Amino acid sequence: SQNITMINNTIVNRHATYAKCVGSYNALSVVAYNNIFAGIENTQTSGPLVYWKLISGKTADDIISDNNLYYSAGGTGIIDSTVFTQQYTNLPDYRTGENKDQNAVSGDPLFNLGTIPDDPDFLIESGSPARNKALDTQSQERDIRFWYREVDSTDIGAYDFEADPDSVPSGGSGSTEEPTGVYRLRDYKTYTYLYQAINDNLSLTRDETIVINTPDNVMSVWLASSNNTGFSLTIRASD
Repeated sequence: SQNITMINNTIVNRHATYAKCVGSYNALSVVAYNNIFAGIENTQTSGPLVYWKLISGKTADDIISDNNLYYSAGGTGIIDSTVFTQQYTNLPDYRTGENKDQNAVSGDPLFNLGTIPDDPDFLIESGSPARNKALDTQSQERDIRFWYREVDSTDIGAYDFEADPDSVPSGGSGSTEEPTGVYRLRDYKTYTYLYQAINDNLSLTRDETIVINTPDNVMSVWLASSNNTGFSLTIRASD
């Protein structure tokens, strides 16, 4: 079994021809809010950006998705699933066909990508369509740098353009402690999620939940489980 929650991630594919950013294999449910899914090479002809494979018997109601940003520079499909009626190549058709992502946006996220050398590559620029479009009630309090996000006007993705490293915005908790129960990808040399094990002998049982914080690099996440063993995986932005 497998339950997937993805909140405030930036997942980018820079492969020359293949645009897929994230997918699941035999999931039970998917919850996705405030994520950027971007294939940023105009030579990418194979997609879609997102593919959710659910186990037999599940329906589109088992996928909750909103306030995400979809961008395919090569014009591939943006999303598909075993429980959808078709693969969708644009956001309006996806909204109409599946009644999901009604508050999502599409378009070039305008990543920094070296424009300002001291800023992260995947920090969005001021004119990004991801600006102030996140669902605030689902946003992480801090962005991937562990900086506090702006309250009531948060951005889609791992980075918040107006996040403040020094002060706590109105409504923030003010806590400076690291979240508990967090295992960081940078702590491991291999990023593989198969059945119960996540390398380095970190074992998960059926009833455990693990939180993985995404690093500032290009990654593609595939989630797999066997018929009798599984785990819940939450991917969220932190430092």
